[in-house]
Amino acid sequence: MARNSTSTIFNHNWQQLRGKLKAMTGRRLLWLSILCISSIVLSGCVKRPDALPPLIKIISPKNGAVQSADMKIIGYALDDEGIAAIRVGGVNLLESDLLQVEKDKKLIQFAFRPTNPQSTTYETLIQVEDINGRISTLEYGFEIDVFLPSVKVKPPVDVGGGRMEVAGVARDNLLLERIVVNGVEVAFSPVREKFFNVSVEAAPTVTTVVYDQAGNSASWQNTLGQ
Repeated sequence: MARNSTSTIFNHNWQQLRGKLKAMTGRRLLWLSILCISSIVLSGCVKRPDALPPLIKIISPKNGAVQSADMKIIGYALDDEGIAAIRVGGVNLLESDLLQVEKDKKLIQFAFRPTNPQSTTYETLIQVEDINGRISTLEYGFEIDVFLPSVKVKPPVDVGGGRMEVAGVARDNLLLERIVVNGVEVAFSPVREKFFNVSVEAAPTVTTVVYDQAGNSASWQNTLGQ
């Protein structure tokens, strides 16, 4: 009987101890949960430092390319906080009437033209500053082809069947890119000089347009039989 009584008392005390441990564990888990939630909320309220500088990307033309004097440079600026200034050669594009409404946005597309189109080279410094004062810099430049291509076309020849043949020659100081005769494009690989002979639909006049790789163009117009 004494042994059973002792066992009963032991079991009773053990059950009480387990209950206290469970209660303590539950309270600790509750406090840990509260601390975790508080930490998450506070971390969302505290502003993290801006560690990333803005991104500058020129879409066209590519850095180092050969371009015509009459062309537009197109690019965009990107920042996770917002863009405060886009400077080209020290001039802030976001102060212009066109772009001032874009200030402080995270993504801004911009465009500008070379300041000295008569030169054979163009170089400038593009800087983008975000709203936190971080600045990214891009050294940008390209060659400018100031020489237009040339084209000479013989009088068109009526070959019957509502068709005519147009022959001529086009030249460029660098490379020719396209030759178009009354809307019909002549197929060829880029060269400095190209003799061509193409059949097109008969028309009172023939307009031939040639383009070089820089985007410069020249044209020649003929009248059928002259």
